[in-house]
Amino acid sequence: MHVVLNGEGSECSLNGLYLVDGKQHVDNHTEIEHCMPRAKSQELYKGILSGSARGSIQREDSGSQRRAKSDARQTNKNLVLSENAVINTKPQLEIHADDVKCSHGSTVGQLDRDALFYLRSRGIDSAEAQSLLCYAFASEVVSRVKIATMRAQLDDYLLMKFGSNRYASHQ
Repeated sequence: MHVVLNGEGSECSLNGLYLVDGKQHVDNHTEIEHCMPRAKSQELYKGILSGSARGSIQREDSGSQRRAKSDARQTNKNLVLSENAVINTKPQLEIHADDVKCSHGSTVGQLDRDALFYLRSRGIDSAEAQSLLCYAFASEVVSRVKIATMRAQLDDYLLMKFGSNRYASHQ
């Protein structure tokens, strides 16, 4: 994905969710050019990897001297559910002006043991607890979809993928 923000005050929001398992491989590459002042971009990408899956995400925000007062935010969060799954993440900001707001962050981790323990102590079995946490992690991206029917279809897919209907938010 290559986005050029060439109008003063232009904005974009990129949201991505990748679920890879088995021996699947996914590459995500985004580039946003802030070419004019007051341009805003926000990126949220989340990944869930299991099995021997491989993933990479490379993100770049760049711009010319004219991008004063621009605002660029990059966030990438990943859950790695198996020992053999691998994610490579590379956020990158090129700042060519003094008066800008820019941030980037990337996390790679496993399911929170305390959250798993909490769910298990409430009578939820281990597999369902893991599914529930994965569903909650992924649904942040799905909740950003503005078209209601598409958001509902994606939510249904997550519920199917993570194996539980009892926590459906749109039923």
